[in-house]
Amino acid sequence: MPIIVGGLLIGVAVAQQLRTYSAVQDFIETYHGQGSFQPAVTSGFLVWLRITHFLNLLFILFIIRAGIQILADHPRLQFDAESTPGKEWLRLRGPVPADRIAQESPERAWTAKDDAVSLPGWLGLPGIRHSIGLARLWHFSCDLLWLINGLLFYVLLFTTGQWRRLVPRSWT
Repeated sequence: MPIIVGGLLIGVAVAQQLRTYSAVQDFIETYHGQGSFQPAVTSGFLVWLRITHFLNLLFILFIIRAGIQILADHPRLQFDAESTPGKEWLRLRGPVPADRIAQESPERAWTAKDDAVSLPGWLGLPGIRHSIGLARLWHFSCDLLWLINGLLFYVLLFTTGQWRRLVPRSWT
């Protein structure tokens, strides 16, 4: 915290010093911070627009958290259904020990549980170890809700005429 406060104080001091230079003063005089767009937008943003943007952020955060949990529980991505150790196309953990690749005895076989790591409860969703099935349920459920929210956004965007705020309608 003291480092952050010190950094902010230094930043304010540097900004105050920059304002004393004539080039910076000329820039501030020329670009004084008032927009030149006509007419000004005074209606604000509609409630549905705010809600869909909030839900977009919420669903993306849940998708990311569940994805982190999935990778923590199974950090090797493979194309085949057999999940043969050593045949992965992306590995987020170390290699499988050579003596455990050969699966002669089931007790010594390498499994995904050997690779799994624990995450803090606040990071992963649902935040418990060996919960890849529940994490996938969260991940794909939030994917579906995120897509429905996006579809609703576009339907409302074009049916309420809010698209006019995004698309310029004249060259001026």
